[in-house]
Amino acid sequence: MPPAEIIHFFRACRPDLRVRWEQHLRSLPPSTAMATPDALVHLMDWTLQRVEAELCAPHGSRNPHRDPICPCGLNPLTTYFITAENAAVETLFADATGWVALPPPEREDVLRRLRIAIQRVALREVEAFCAMCKQREAHTHPHAASIPLASATPASTPTPLVAAITAIPAEPKASPAPRRAGLLPP
Repeated sequence: MPPAEIIHFFRACRPDLRVRWEQHLRSLPPSTAMATPDALVHLMDWTLQRVEAELCAPHGSRNPHRDPICPCGLNPLTTYFITAENAAVETLFADATGWVALPPPEREDVLRRLRIAIQRVALREVEAFCAMCKQREAHTHPHAASIPLASATPASTPTPLVAAITAIPAEPKASPAPRRAGLLPP
């Protein structure tokens, strides 16, 4: 199927995809403070633009050949992209775009290319976030040493998505109760 037709299906399903994606994201408990849905939903439009750019790219039908790996399990983007892919599949099957009426080979091609585009963006962003992880040196995951970061953006120049997430202020820690002079032992 020509890329222009795939872009047509993507643009037609994009509003419903975003709604479903947010519902899925909000239905899961966040793994970390940076994985709260209220923080991540603001990144969805940017991510959908990146997915559309991947669909337009000449390599758009080639699989990234591996899933993003987060050795510590704290990367907020892992669940973010898993829910995106799930919402994309559900949206196509809901048939708001006429996807179901396509001949089976074309239907499979649209689904395959959309999933690959999401996976390519996910791979790039998850690895970029992992490259900045403070726990990277402490990872004991057997694959931690083999995660190639050549395709990821160097930690000194985070991608816009990673920069937006890391800019989220951490929740303030409760300070210990002040001691009153003479009432509590030192």
